[in-house]
Amino acid sequence: MIHDTGVRINAPSAGTVVFFHPWEKKRKDGKPFKSYPVLIKSGDYLVNGRLSNFWYWQRVYSTGQVKKTVEHGYGNFTKAEGVETKTVVKITV
Repeated sequence: MIHDTGVRINAPSAGTVVFFHPWEKKRKDGKPFKSYPVLIKSGDYLVNGRLSNFWYWQRVYSTGQVKKTVEHGYGNFTKAEGVETKTVVKITV
């Protein structure tokens, strides 16, 4: 089962699953935002020696399915445990 280790990670590799922590602490209704697992698609913490920290990711459901929509924003990630990823390529003619 996937769980959040709470260990901060600044530069996750593409293709890894980490937990994203929304920067806003509370929603408009006063309830706290919760972290959620995401599959890193691309992004960089540093670009040419300057801070970027901009990332693209897809949410990962508890079933292991990946949401088709790609989200993006500034990273605030922690390491995930209990998950492994593999790449599958399907070629159709």
